[in-house]
Amino acid sequence: MADSDLFSSNLLNQVSMKPITLLQHREAADAIREAFETRVAWIAPSLDRGWRWQSFLKEFSAVCPKTVVFTGQWPGFTPGFEGAFNIHPLKGFRRVNFRESEMGYPNGFMWVSPRSLLDLLRFHPDVILSNGFHLCTLYALLVKAISGSRLILLWQGVSPETGGGKGTFRLKLRRFLSRYFDLAICNTQSGVDYLERLVGMPREKVVRFIGEVADRSSFPSLNGRRKFEAPPKRPRFLFVGRIIRAKGVDRLLQACALLTQGGITDFSVVLVGKGPHHDEFVELAYKCGVADYVHWEGFVPYERLGQYYEACDVFVLPSLEDTWGVVALEAMAFGKPVLCSRFAGSSELVEHGVSGFVFDPDKPEELAMYMRSFIERPQLIARQGAAARATMERFTPRRAAATLAQIIHQTLKSEAVVGACDFDAPDA
Repeated sequence: MADSDLFSSNLLNQVSMKPITLLQHREAADAIREAFETRVAWIAPSLDRGWRWQSFLKEFSAVCPKTVVFTGQWPGFTPGFEGAFNIHPLKGFRRVNFRESEMGYPNGFMWVSPRSLLDLLRFHPDVILSNGFHLCTLYALLVKAISGSRLILLWQGVSPETGGGKGTFRLKLRRFLSRYFDLAICNTQSGVDYLERLVGMPREKVVRFIGEVADRSSFPSLNGRRKFEAPPKRPRFLFVGRIIRAKGVDRLLQACALLTQGGITDFSVVLVGKGPHHDEFVELAYKCGVADYVHWEGFVPYERLGQYYEACDVFVLPSLEDTWGVVALEAMAFGKPVLCSRFAGSSELVEHGVSGFVFDPDKPEELAMYMRSFIERPQLIARQGAAARATMERFTPRRAAATLAQIIHQTLKSEAVVGACDFDAPDA
């Protein structure tokens, strides 16, 4: 199928799923032609975890082939995605860190040389997509003033760590920058509310659209390489993320302790990731008496994560704060139910009691209760796992790419963007 046919199929069949009139067909054809000619600059100071964007960027570049990703930090392509889209390195990138927060996040900013402004100007973008309120966005504003490019904010969401409250310099900066956005797109409803109520963006310029999605095909086959040796006790609960306080690992360990104290011992926990608080949590596991139930895997390359999702039974995201948490969506794409903190943005995609459970991480007894449900009623795993997979079938990279292309088309035409409910509606 030709790329134009592919885009037409996505745009007309996946996004709308409504009867198509002749006028709509002509409008869609115009959108297809414009998408292929639109020069899109995707700008981010760092994409150090850019593996998770590769499937989407591949699909988006098929729709809008004149797309270039400008970034100062790129981890490299994973197998199967080599050269699938264009990367342009930003000059002079460096992280300026002042100190680490109590939660484990670095406090500071990302510096990119002003020479990057020249790179953007030479590209002559029609549209600039910026992933946050940062220095690169300021450069993008200057490009907009000079060349007339449209500027769209493509934002994960907000959390206590990333949000700026009333009176803060961060909020003042965001209010200033937001005046010049043609549109703001956000994964989460909480992020939309923040942009409208605190940042002060007009409601018609803020759209909820889930662009950071997960795709099982992003994880390559092991091809005979050594596989993960899963612990024998089941169900297996899996955590993937940085080992820092903000991710709530201690809450997960406390929940495990409550289970064992109640005589429930038929389970295991696998933790994938590394971070500055690893030793602290290993010691806590011993203090809680659950060290024998917990398996620390350390850092695992992205291309090998699929085997962990496959081998686990239930995914746990106990974050105390998380703007999004795409790892939960990856687990759902593998057909795994999710125990998700209510403070993670991705909890908005977990249907409580259907595709998993949403819990308060400050109440380990609540997490322990839901873990116990899966231990004592293993039939829940298959049923809720199937519901989780069905949810992610609605949010594919291909569909997200087609929808974003339509949003860009409407923005260039200065048309009102259709409400998020239309974009997120399930396929008929």
